[in-house]
Amino acid sequence: KMAIVNMSKFELLAFKSDKEAIVSEIQKLEYAHYADLNKKTDEEIEVKASTDKERVSEISTRLSRIVWCIDQLSQYEGSKKVIPVLSEEEMNDIAASIDFDKVYEEIYSLYSEKEKIKQEITEVHTKSMDLMPWKRLNIALKDIGENAMTVKMLGTVHADYDQAFKAMIEENDLVYADLVSERAGIKYYLCVSLAKNRQEAVELLRKNGFNQVKLAFSEEPAAELKSLEAAEVKLNEALSENAKAFAGNLEYLVKLKALYEVEASEKVKHSSIENFKETNSIQLISGYIPTSKEADFKRSIEETVKSHCDLSIKPADRDDENVPIVLKNNKFVSAFESLTKMYSLPKYNELDPTPALAPFYWFFFGMMVADIGYGAVLFLGTLFGIKKSNPKPPKDSLLRMINLCSIAVIFWGVMYGSLFGVTLKMNGRPIAIFNTEKDFMLLLGVSIALGLVHLFSGLGVKAYMLIRDGKPVDAFLDVGLWVFALVGLIGLIGGNMIDMGPAAMMVFKVLMIASMVGILVFGARDRESIGARIGGGIYELYGITGYIGDFVSYSRLMALGLAGAFIAYAVNLIAKLVGHGPGLIASVIILVVFHGFNIFLSSLSGYVHSARLTYVEFFGKFYEGGGIAFKNQKAVPKYVRLK
Repeated sequence: KMAIVNMSKFELLAFKSDKEAIVSEIQKLEYAHYADLNKKTDEEIEVKASTDKERVSEISTRLSRIVWCIDQLSQYEGSKKVIPVLSEEEMNDIAASIDFDKVYEEIYSLYSEKEKIKQEITEVHTKSMDLMPWKRLNIALKDIGENAMTVKMLGTVHADYDQAFKAMIEENDLVYADLVSERAGIKYYLCVSLAKNRQEAVELLRKNGFNQVKLAFSEEPAAELKSLEAAEVKLNEALSENAKAFAGNLEYLVKLKALYEVEASEKVKHSSIENFKETNSIQLISGYIPTSKEADFKRSIEETVKSHCDLSIKPADRDDENVPIVLKNNKFVSAFESLTKMYSLPKYNELDPTPALAPFYWFFFGMMVADIGYGAVLFLGTLFGIKKSNPKPPKDSLLRMINLCSIAVIFWGVMYGSLFGVTLKMNGRPIAIFNTEKDFMLLLGVSIALGLVHLFSGLGVKAYMLIRDGKPVDAFLDVGLWVFALVGLIGLIGGNMIDMGPAAMMVFKVLMIASMVGILVFGARDRESIGARIGGGIYELYGITGYIGDFVSYSRLMALGLAGAFIAYAVNLIAKLVGHGPGLIASVIILVVFHGFNIFLSSLSGYVHSARLTYVEFFGKFYEGGGIAFKNQKAVPKYVRLK
């Protein structure tokens, strides 16, 4: 199977007491995928599903606490994040060296202290905001209120009601009002009345838009604000000390990250037990391993349980839909595996389509972006991303794919003679294979021709699969007839355009008609009645309209490439118009920003539309998919990079 790793199925009967040791050993091997035995029943022995839910729940709780501790400490790590590079043995040793419960209590204590300080700072801010409008008031706030002679009240009046409020004060001798400050359309007043007129004064103020304010302070506002400012300084100092204490615990960060990876793998191990079956004393484990690992697997299991088990290993059934899929390709093709996985993994009895899609996708992407400068930017940018960040899957695969596709972008940029939208010239003549200003029909023809090769390649893969499965007649009837019909149709269209001659035209006509008749007769040969066969044959023959639509789809190869080139040209033109004198800086900004945007837009279009041509036009001819991804018994590292 091209690019799909051959698998073997194992079934293991062992004593239940050896379960933990067996599962730990299989996890160390890192190449086993468990089958879910709960999907089927065993009628010969009374079995039940294995479970370790309590342990899984404990580990999940512990993992969430570890992540929380890592998140808390990472806030004080600075700009350079630590990504430990450890071997499996080093990671286990480091994880074993940490007393997590003690570390968790310490970090939680610091977190609680920090939250308390932040809450107190918020309260101080709130009090300061409440006092700020009264800062100019030269009266102790403890004296606001009622005494034997007078009543002092603080309050606000909205600016919309202030004129009426002032008029009321001038017309009435019950209340004296002093404007303290004004902020955001609100007037802040100190109002005074005689104690004997308190009730009447309060009612009069209320009717004229006065909203009484009560402040829980004693001294003058300015003094209180000064005290609050001093309190805030102390709180910020405490917060700074808390941050230093957090930073002092950064030594635990690597240990916590190592502990997380160990615990995550432990969770995977105990979660996998739910795939098993067991009796009171016997454990049944089943799964899949790469065929090349059979001997290693058998030796490891027998050494673990000292031959006290019954292990059988046999090649996986080619038509078993439960066989997990592992793809194996060279460095170039593997960069495009993410496209296959995004669509669907192949089934075990299919071919991996990645080797077939990779060169076409690479070529199509380049044709849709097509600029030497853009390709260079993509190449250097993705290369920097790969080298600098060492990304994890699937981001690493995407970066490698775009990095490879950037070479195709440069190639097509040379074909178009385009460098950041500028047409390269020598002696006043464009240096290009294709003149984007004139060769529209030629480029359209090249796009359709590439589409023809793409479609025929898909049909070729389908024919190969049928022949491989011992169905050469089906390959001829389901693929060969369509190829001949399309060749005849294309020959007739092309012959009329170049005046090929009557003899050649007759050959193409006979080839097309004979093939169409064959499709009509044999297209639905599996139907039972003649009427159903004829109807099915007509429907199959109608599929030729779909092929015509497919051919038209490839015109996007030309259209998107030219669209990006015209946008780049427009950017250069605008930059040139504003680039004189003081506009030079604006011109540079326009070039950088809009060329950057065009690179992003063109790359996104190339990525999406190349995938569309792959998934719809190409995969539609031969590929079904629906395979199961191989699930290793190791957690994917989250914080640690393994050596």
